[in-house]
Amino acid sequence: MTPQPLPCPRCGCPADSIGGEPVRCSCCGWEMDIDSSNYFDWATGQAAREVVNALADANMDISKAARLLYVHRNTVLYRIEKIKQATGYDCTDFRQLVELWNLLGGE
Repeated sequence: MTPQPLPCPRCGCPADSIGGEPVRCSCCGWEMDIDSSNYFDWATGQAAREVVNALADANMDISKAARLLYVHRNTVLYRIEKIKQATGYDCTDFRQLVELWNLLGGE
């Protein structure tokens, strides 16, 4: 499920969105400051970025991602589910993981 584009707060064009909030506009270049968000805001926060980056670095291997994050495997599974609830993106699906990784500014 891909979220519907929302209007950019600067120019009004459809913007990429996560969890119902616009994050980037390809028209005017506006971007939300993701790092200033609450750590536990799974739609845009640092925790979601860490999980997505770890999964990408681990080639979608949940156990390896858990080792990279220094957490238990079940914690990664829990966070994946929270991200899915907040954004609609399933991090266990390669294409959706790549799309979310790009939206979060892929590192």
